[in-house]
Amino acid sequence: MSICLESHKEGLAKQTWSEPNDRVTQIEVVDEIVNKYKQIKLPMKLGDFLFFDPYFIHRSGHNLTEDEIRFSLVTMWNDCSHKDWKTPKPNFVQRTISCKENFDKLMTDM
Repeated sequence: MSICLESHKEGLAKQTWSEPNDRVTQIEVVDEIVNKYKQIKLPMKLGDFLFFDPYFIHRSGHNLTEDEIRFSLVTMWNDCSHKDWKTPKPNFVQRTISCKENFDKLMTDM
């Protein structure tokens, strides 16, 4: 795991969204923003976990195994006191705007 120290203090960073055919969706903070911060590596072992602010710039490293899949589990906390908040349906169909639509809106407003 690599992190950008103190990056969470500026709020949401400008990002790009891509959907490569051979991988999962890639959401990346633009290099000019990442390069503003001191970057450090946090070695993670099997069973380790890390909690951080949603605005904290981070990334995992490359999977160095040749024939194994590396799994991760991402959990999220939502403020359900917001009057328009609704949980996602189990099949991840959004009840309001899609993740991509929300991403595009946030990046357009920057």
